[in-house]
Amino acid sequence: MEEKDIEEMDEEDVNEDDLDEDDEMEEVCPGCGVERSEWKGNNGQGVPKNGETYCCQDCADGIDCTCAA
Repeated sequence: MEEKDIEEMDEEDVNEDDLDEDDEMEEVCPGCGVERSEWKGNNGQGVPKNGETYCCQDCADGIDCTCAA
């Protein structure tokens, strides 16, 4: 694709083949970085604390993560 300023780009400049639904980032635990699909706390839903959701109670409490073990 030729270089253009962002203002000059339009929908025709986007190649849909370059877009991949799998490129979306999976949520990770702010305590240990474990991806949400590996979370064990609260039946895989995570443990909310101070406005964030952690993979397990141990991570939420700032101790060794049981999911990453």
